[in-house]
Order: sequence, then C-alpha cells, then structure tokens
Amino acid sequence: MALVMVVEGKPSAGPAVKAYQTAIRRKGEEASAAGGSEAMQDALRVVIDADPDRAQQRERIIRKAWADLADWQA
Repeated sequence: MALVMVVEGKPSAGPAVKAYQTAIRRKGEEASAAGGSEAMQDALRVVIDADPDRAQQRERIIRKAWADLADWQA
C-alpha cells in the first residue's frame, strides 16, 4: 500500500514513478506466486478499500503495473 500511496502524489511519468511501478509489479508477482488471481484480487481490494476516496486512482495505478501478469485479470 505504501508504494501505491507514493505514486498517488507524483506525476504519472518520470524515473521515480517508474521505480515505484516496478516495485508494485513485483508485489503483484509475489501475490500471484502466493495464491494466483485470487490473491491478487485480495491485495487490490485491501489497497482500494483503505481509502475509498482514492480507490479509483489506486486501482488505476495497480492495473497499470500488473497489466500483463499471467494471473491478472484486467
């Protein structure tokens, strides 16, 4: 969640955001390895439910980072 929170406050481009998106992607890979699509959906739900006012933005950030992961259902 901390990684997503950092990206929320940054412009959508730049090396810092790219690094955070890469880290978010690794978290998606870890969730996939731990429990497949269901674990990924659970992780997404935790992040967006933590702050409903930012849910759409957080979901966009995660969907972008996880776009082509095998277990991710966009």
